[in-house]
Amino acid sequence: MNQVGIDGHFFDLGGHSLLAVQLLSKINEWFGTSLSMAALFEDPTVAGLSVRLETGETKSALGVLLPLRSSGKKPPLFCIHPAGGLSWCYAGLMAQIEKDIPIYGIQARGIGTEDAMPRSIREMAIDYVKQIKQVQGQGPYRLLGWSLGGNVIQEMAAILGEAGETVSQLFIMDAYPRQYLPNHGQPTKEESLLGLLALAGFEPEHYEDVKELTMDEVIRILSQDGSALSS
Repeated sequence: MNQVGIDGHFFDLGGHSLLAVQLLSKINEWFGTSLSMAALFEDPTVAGLSVRLETGETKSALGVLLPLRSSGKKPPLFCIHPAGGLSWCYAGLMAQIEKDIPIYGIQARGIGTEDAMPRSIREMAIDYVKQIKQVQGQGPYRLLGWSLGGNVIQEMAAILGEAGETVSQLFIMDAYPRQYLPNHGQPTKEESLLGLLALAGFEPEHYEDVKELTMDEVIRILSQDGSALSS
């Protein structure tokens, strides 16, 4: 079995966000510390984490701007959160994307602190454009969005275009352009609830006996199946 040295990169070695949670839990249990996920994203080696343990340096991994890899000379890739709001899921990209490309996650407001919440995708996109400009002042920009993030980056690209900026790459995963959705991307309440059930993997026969689809009924269906989406 190959040995892992103190400079071995956690994510290059196959680590991902779920394993990262387990690793940090063990580290904090053994050393009596409160090392955060952000520390592992920024210093994913034994050598790097040991320095943070000695200095007590730690940052929140719940902020809107999440540096997954801040080093690199090429334009960064900005990854917009899915419906859950966190961008930890993009950590695995560090092992797949060339090391000279920085990677940043953009996370929803209201997770780590009590922030004013956006009232539309447009407001969310305006806020996120401000966030990425803190890292990269001008384009061309690289944007990636999964699920809800796919719709958000479409709006971000439009806002950047209106400002005369260029988006060189736009990666949309598991999302659809808004013009192909009912009501041009403004679903009805029932369509939204059906979408939530579909996201959880439910087929129509699971709730065909439901007379009226309400949020309470959807939560009941999800809870019965033990789905994390019920929360």
